[in-house]
Amino acid sequence: MRIWDIEPSEFPNMNSAIRQLFESLRIRDAVISKSLGLKAGWTNHPEVLRWAGKLNALRRVFEATKAHLLAHGKEWAGKYHFDVPGEFSGDSHVQDTIITGFPEQRRRLEEKDAYYKSRMGRGIA
Repeated sequence: MRIWDIEPSEFPNMNSAIRQLFESLRIRDAVISKSLGLKAGWTNHPEVLRWAGKLNALRRVFEATKAHLLAHGKEWAGKYHFDVPGEFSGDSHVQDTIITGFPEQRRRLEEKDAYYKSRMGRGIA
């Protein structure tokens, strides 16, 4: 589970963007569950904790990723929405906790791309 801090246009393949779209929804749900006192699966994951109190920032990441997918013909992405309940409307619009620098994030994404290419014998469009 990881939300990258670089722009979706810098992802080496569309698979990274697809994963980010769904991970942002999972993290949103876990942040909300944790705030309600529920002990659902991912509520104590470091990435969930990083986004606690920052759902509006996470929504911005989601919308940028969704726009990137739509721009590349992935029309199915349009059916997903990132709704933030009213009690979270005051959450921050900025993610100021960066765990790994941008060059390292790019390197890790390129490694993941190389892994998928080696496993599948081709890149992922």
